[in-house]
Amino acid sequence: GSTGATLNDMWVLPLKSSSHEWRKLLIDTKHGVQPEGLSSHACAAYKTRLLIHGGKTATTTSAALYSFTFDTQRWEAVKATNIGPLLYGHTVDVLDDVLYVYGGYTYHKGDHETGNCQLFSYDLYSGIWRTINYEVRDTRS
Repeated sequence: GSTGATLNDMWVLPLKSSSHEWRKLLIDTKHGVQPEGLSSHACAAYKTRLLIHGGKTATTTSAALYSFTFDTQRWEAVKATNIGPLLYGHTVDVLDDVLYVYGGYTYHKGDHETGNCQLFSYDLYSGIWRTINYEVRDTRS
């Protein structure tokens, strides 16, 4: 179960190493913007970066999008022209320079959460969030 703790540390498991031991990354916090502590966020690899979206903070649900560059080991806040979805427990993936976000929950004050079945996209070049409308068809016969 969840303890409600939110963390902002980062660990790596070098798969090409013979030791296969987890190690904590020492992040350059003097440059860039490190995400606040999160739980139930989603991440996806994109080129030489790791994208982190949403999650639960200590007090609310986040809509933030962050990018971690592997080469420099620095975080930056990804700027958008509009506000993305407030979600945690969701999934993300990247295809053709677009981040897709689906599912998850939104937390409301009073310990109430709402499930999400919407599909969102974030264009990594234009910085625009969109809601994707789709039709559900029953294919069972």
